[in-house]
Amino acid sequence: MRLVHALGSSLLLLGGCGELEGASTYTEAPGYDATPVDTAPSDTRYALGQNDLDGYYVDEIIPTTRALYRLDRASDPAHPWIVFVSTTDKTALPCELFKTSGWNARVPAGAMIHVLELGSTVPATFTARAVSPPAVDGAMVGRAYQATMPLKLDKAIDGTVTVTRSDLTGSKGSFDAMFEVLYDDDPIPYKQRVRGAFDAPSCSVE
Repeated sequence: MRLVHALGSSLLLLGGCGELEGASTYTEAPGYDATPVDTAPSDTRYALGQNDLDGYYVDEIIPTTRALYRLDRASDPAHPWIVFVSTTDKTALPCELFKTSGWNARVPAGAMIHVLELGSTVPATFTARAVSPPAVDGAMVGRAYQATMPLKLDKAIDGTVTVTRSDLTGSKGSFDAMFEVLYDDDPIPYKQRVRGAFDAPSCSVE
């Protein structure tokens, strides 16, 4: 196993020991000198379905989305969350699972959780920033593995979230975000892209 430090968060992630599959090239991202970026195409064995995510979580390809909801939080109605739960397990994850705190501990072990916290409830294009709650023109894009502790998100350092529809029934749109990963045996941060589209039904929670 390889110990991975996810920058921008106190979360320690345990990634697989295998290397990323497929041909990769490394280029310098604007503003980040000598920073490797994975530009490999999606794994050809993995056919994206509706609401699935395209990318890796450190060394693991993101599996099928088993739950996708817009969490309309009574505690913060101005900042809804779009939540993806991705697992290799086919267990159904209904809205009711998310209605009380600690829901992240009730999803299947090993689940990958991606959260889009929006700066507004109206359709717009939001700039991803590692700030929560986000400003009205921003969004926080975060990810975490299933955990019994409070959810601690590794936050994306760049990207956009575009919401094309937002009403009482839910939200539709897409996102494209860049995360930064640092391996313990490599001093250069690795930039990792995750993107996807969503059509998320509303789920009213605490």
